[in-house]
Amino acid sequence: MAEVEVEEFADGLKIRCSGLVTICPFNREPDYGEVEIVCKPSKTPISEYKLKEYLDNELEYSKIPMEAVPLKILTHCMIYNRDWLREGKQRNITVNAHFKKKNGSEMLITINFERKWK
Repeated sequence: MAEVEVEEFADGLKIRCSGLVTICPFNREPDYGEVEIVCKPSKTPISEYKLKEYLDNELEYSKIPMEAVPLKILTHCMIYNRDWLREGKQRNITVNAHFKKKNGSEMLITINFERKWK
């Protein structure tokens, strides 16, 4: 089961998710991951409970390429935190995922979403 830890800093919010295990759909081996979500500004209302529930029930041990995990998490944060979308303010979310394979190889995947009004 994934662990979720929230840390607030001056102009943002950092959410760390550790202990995530997904299954590679190509070789059917486990991928062990840690995910960090950085939201700016800090008033971005991402529910720690809903995120943990999503990680445990939807992603944990699912057959998904590790490269797709940050995109799925970003989409979840946007869909299940509708206030974030409705406010229409400038927002930035970065999702960093760090995965390790049993053979020792590692991969870092980063997705950044930024919204600005002109």
